[in-house]
Order: sequence, then structure tokens, then C-alpha cells
Amino acid sequence: MRNLKLAILFFVMLAASVFAIDTKSFKDWEYVCPEKDSKACFLSHIVADKSGKSLVMQVVVGKIKESKSPVIGFQLPPILKSGQEINVALDNDVLMTLDIKNCNEHHCQALGALTHEFLKEFKTSNAGIVQFQSDTDKLVKIYFSLEGFTSAYNYFDKHASV
Repeated sequence: MRNLKLAILFFVMLAASVFAIDTKSFKDWEYVCPEKDSKACFLSHIVADKSGKSLVMQVVVGKIKESKSPVIGFQLPPILKSGQEINVALDNDVLMTLDIKNCNEHHCQALGALTHEFLKEFKTSNAGIVQFQSDTDKLVKIYFSLEGFTSAYNYFDKHASV
């Protein structure tokens, strides 16, 4: 049931980017909050392809009542399978392994708790890498920036409610 709630939160956070929202940018991260609903606010980081036109990955951080820790989600290319693992490394140290929970023809999602220790590492690291085996058994690495994350998270923590 908890995984379902995390998946629903992740979908809400992704869907909210289509509706009327307030945003605030912090270098490579963005605070996103649907107007008049601080309970649905989240942080977002988009990784685009080299042309800047196609989404490669989205990283989101949010809060839910049922979890003492913030929640982190990754929207990834549809070259994974449900149950497959991804590794999240910050400044080259693997710190978290997450299972892919939902896949369709457009994307796959991995969700998990952003523990106190992992949050601390997020705030002190410069970059992250999501690694996984593709459907053709190639090791895929998607890099993401943490520039602006600490300021974005501090703002989020102060303004978003659960």
C-alpha cells in the first residue's frame, strides 16, 4: 500500500507540472507548487538530451504524510522493466538502490525514501549518476546536477507542508 501511495505522489508531482503553478528556480533545481496547495509542492530537476529538446530523466523530491523522510522519484527511459534495480551514486559513491515500480511505453519510475543520510549527501555532493543495465545489457549512466539542490531543498522545507 505504501508503494502505491508513493507512486500516486510521484504521478501527482509529474502531473502538477502541467497545471497552473508557482515555480522558483535554484540553479539546476526548481521548486514547483500548484497554486494554493502547499501539500502538493515538490522539487524537480530535468535532464534533457544534448539538443535540450527531449526528456532523458526527471528527478523529483516531495513529502507525504505517511513518511517521516522526504520521497525521491526518478522518471527514466522505457528501457527498463518493473522490478529491475537502479543504482544512484553521488560523487561516485553508490548510496542507494531502488527498484523500478512502474513502466509503460513512455517511461519507467523508481521511488524511495530520501533518508536523512542520503539527504545530507545530496546537499554536500556536486553531481549524481543513475546507473542501470539496459534491455540490451549495456550499462547506462545518466548524470544529474545537484547544483542549487541545497538552496532549493531549504526553501521547499520551509514553504511546503504535508
